[in-house]
Amino acid sequence: MEANPLIGAFLVALGVVDTLIGGVLRARVPAFARVYPLWIASSLVIAGIGVWFLVT
Repeated sequence: MEANPLIGAFLVALGVVDTLIGGVLRARVPAFARVYPLWIASSLVIAGIGVWFLVT
């Protein structure tokens, strides 16, 4: 089964936007700083899956 590159591009874009949202929340909501590393890690996992879709 071949992966769809549009799905990969969507997931990469979603991961990048999710990372930017996390950065804004960290700057504006002090309590968010505790979960920020987990947020960024999950965003990178989403983007990494998207890259995997693009490569395969």
